[in-house]
Amino acid sequence: MKNLKALLFDLDGTLIDSEYFHYECWNEILEEYQVKLTYEDILP
Repeated sequence: MKNLKALLFDLDGTLIDSEYFHYECWNEILEEYQVKLTYEDILP
């Protein structure tokens, strides 16, 4: 840790918009229960 110069935190959407990846993961998990979300279902 002595060589650590900086830490970078990405508050979702600052550098990478990962909302769509979360959507894909939820659908993959819910597929086992025959549930399918639309992208609009996860939007705030």
